[in-house]
Amino acid sequence: MTVNTRGNNKNSDFNTVDGDCKTIGAWNELLEEAHLDISAWIKFLLDEGYHEIILQGHSLGTVKVVSYLSEGEYKDKINKLILLSPFENGLPDNLSSDTQKSWGKYTKMFEFNNPNRDSSLLKQIKIPTKIIVGSKDPEFFRSQPANSQKAMDMLLNDISDSQGIFIPDAIHCFQPNEDLMSQEVVNFINL
Repeated sequence: MTVNTRGNNKNSDFNTVDGDCKTIGAWNELLEEAHLDISAWIKFLLDEGYHEIILQGHSLGTVKVVSYLSEGEYKDKINKLILLSPFENGLPDNLSSDTQKSWGKYTKMFEFNNPNRDSSLLKQIKIPTKIIVGSKDPEFFRSQPANSQKAMDMLLNDISDSQGIFIPDAIHCFQPNEDLMSQEVVNFINL
């Protein structure tokens, strides 16, 4: 099953019933709401009799799935993890205080050039994990794009049962080599 959390996609402004305008999507999602969505999907799969559940996140979704493995209701039901295009992140300056509080403790795990990087959640991952990054992804290691292998090595060191690969000539969404990324995912699922 492939799904998106309610915060997927770009930021959008919506008019509310009380006449205000609310920005939703991407970083404006509360992380706890992503957990609700992921739990609902996992419960559905379990109720349907599925027992091998693989959690995958792309870009901002990598933060969502790693945090879910730490705090999610069904975290012990996940068999494998796929991280597609994790990125060197930090919180944007224009977020609401609720959103900053929701994401705050998770944003440092992919700050590869930060001496105070907190990789404790990554080190808790004990399931097989595949990390896939485009070799030309400008978001993966923003502060040192020429040192992408250093960032990959940090992730591989943090997650004990992990493997990583760079997709040649691919950017953040894996263009023009989406087929190579897809094959890596299929190969990992079939292990």
